[in-house]
Amino acid sequence: MNKLLVAAAAISLGSVISASAADVQAPTEGWYAANILALTEGWYAEASAGVSLGELKAKAFGGSISDDATSFIGRINFGKSLIENVRVGVEGAYSPAYSESYDFGVGSAQLDINVWSVIAVAYYDFNNKTRFTPFVGAGAGIGVVDFELCVNGDLSHFHPLLVGSQSETTTHPALKLAAGVALEVSKNVGIIADYNFNYFTNAVLADPIEISGTQNTFNLGLRYSF
Repeated sequence: MNKLLVAAAAISLGSVISASAADVQAPTEGWYAANILALTEGWYAEASAGVSLGELKAKAFGGSISDDATSFIGRINFGKSLIENVRVGVEGAYSPAYSESYDFGVGSAQLDINVWSVIAVAYYDFNNKTRFTPFVGAGAGIGVVDFELCVNGDLSHFHPLLVGSQSETTTHPALKLAAGVALEVSKNVGIIADYNFNYFTNAVLADPIEISGTQNTFNLGLRYSF
């Protein structure tokens, strides 16, 4: 009888221990699965292109000038949704921002400016029950401006810089504000239409030319969510 009681107690104890171990292990496995899923969900990539309506301001030779320019702009963006309404990412953009010829009578000059930027961005999505999701965003980062100045004729009597060909690449702070809307086409694909205001300043093309500028860009693109 005693042996039967001991065996029954041992079996009961083993069952309790096994059940307790299963209870402890299951949440642990679930926790790892949930966290791995959280790390892999929410990533997205965007590509867009559009038109840039810009204004260039230059200070040089004791004076200043401003001019408008219309150009192409292309952009790619990789990011992740952090919470339901907030996304963060890194954006790269390129624009042949400005191209203009100047006639000095005794000679001419051609100025071309290309702008690249890498910006950290954050967006807020106004989620709703429709397929359209409006959003706003802002970003800050680094811009790279590439200047090319080609002079025809000898204009050195205006300034020593105005002779032959000159080129310069410089970095500068870059800022942006954005607003737009995303249209959900499928679970993973969306069409993006947005407006961006871009600003760069303190870009110096060989002393004494200092340039700043703004870009109002209107873009259309695609977003793929992983």
